[in-house]
Amino acid sequence: MLNWSIRSPETRAALLAIMDGSDAVGSLIVRFEPFLNRAVDFGIGEGLIKRAGGGKTIELTNTGKRLAGDLKRAENAFSAEKQFIASIGQKVTERFVDDMFGKGAR
Repeated sequence: MLNWSIRSPETRAALLAIMDGSDAVGSLIVRFEPFLNRAVDFGIGEGLIKRAGGGKTIELTNTGKRLAGDLKRAENAFSAEKQFIASIGQKVTERFVDDMFGKGAR
């Protein structure tokens, strides 16, 4: 979900509209990017992330945390994406995503 929403100004705006209630959840068409799995594999191979929770989740390794910190401090790197992540804060939880896709009702 975050991978899709962060891709462009339009997708960022679409998620924000859902979150603030100005647009209906049903209006959102989320594309699941097959390359995300490959990117995760690359991240694991580079020692930046690792699988956790029985393989169901991923988390940053210490090396990944250092790189993330470097990117956060780099003023010219991913500025639109960093602003977007800051604007949604901790609001996009697993439960939020499940509720969006109707999984929370099951």
